[in-house]
Amino acid sequence: MSRVPEHEASVGELVERFRAIESVLKEHAAHEDRWVEPVLRELRPDLAEELAGEHTRLHAQLEEVAAAFATWTAAGDRMTAGHLAHGALAAFVGPYLTHMSREENEAMPVIQAAMADEQILAISANLRGSIPPPRLAEFMAFMLPAMNIAERSALFTGLKANAPAEVLDGMCHLAAEVLDAASWSAVCNHVGI
Repeated sequence: MSRVPEHEASVGELVERFRAIESVLKEHAAHEDRWVEPVLRELRPDLAEELAGEHTRLHAQLEEVAAAFATWTAAGDRMTAGHLAHGALAAFVGPYLTHMSREENEAMPVIQAAMADEQILAISANLRGSIPPPRLAEFMAFMLPAMNIAERSALFTGLKANAPAEVLDGMCHLAAEVLDAASWSAVCNHVGI
């Protein structure tokens, strides 16, 4: 049986962390709906429809998780409420990861086969450009640790070549905060920053 925090401060920290992740996941889905789904709908309407349906179901599940976490903060019986919140989160994560896998392994190959790299990069740039810089930094705080060295290096190579100096500097400071020293040093050495 998993151990669930009962202490108010620990519960508060976990709920706060969840709310930050919840916000990012909701925006992530909205960005996909705006920038990627229309492209996929032209190429594979059936797949686009399936993934849109998954977004709807996942959004509803995420709302259930949020409700369970809210109940946890107000519950007199922290242990029971914590187990219910844990169960709701676990029930969400499995389908969410499966959905992400479908996007990467089914949708992206369709887009990559139909579009030139420059077109895909333009969509990506438009998506990122639609996010205010402080909010983009919040997204990147989650994304950078999940990237491998090649992905991080490609990101910082692009920033070094194309971004204003203050943007590159800000991203470097963020990476130094969210990555361990060896991982960040490897990127710096590879990119030459």
